[in-house]
Amino acid sequence: MGSAQEAVGKHFWWGGDTEISGVVADFNIEPLKYAISPTLIYQDKEIYSHANIKIEPSADIQKVLASIETTWKKQFPDGVYEYVFVNSQIDSYYKSESRLYTLSASSQIAI
Repeated sequence: MGSAQEAVGKHFWWGGDTEISGVVADFNIEPLKYAISPTLIYQDKEIYSHANIKIEPSADIQKVLASIETTWKKQFPDGVYEYVFVNSQIDSYYKSESRLYTLSASSQIAI
């Protein structure tokens, strides 16, 4: 098996000739309590309706969001543009676990 850099530019069959344009390590697509598994990210406007975009902390967030919206509307003129920040999604994943822990901890009786 070669390196990640050697994979870039290689072709494979995925419903058609597909070229590897990038490789990332440790990419989470599920809650962090699950092991990281191999993931293929494939661009197809007919299938996908979401994008994950990393924004540098020093960036002008409003300006970046406006630019993303413009690009989104060019690609998906009939689609809906909405955004959420990943940290809010991560918080919501773990709220139920936190509530369960709180309930469990408060209901224990010392004997």
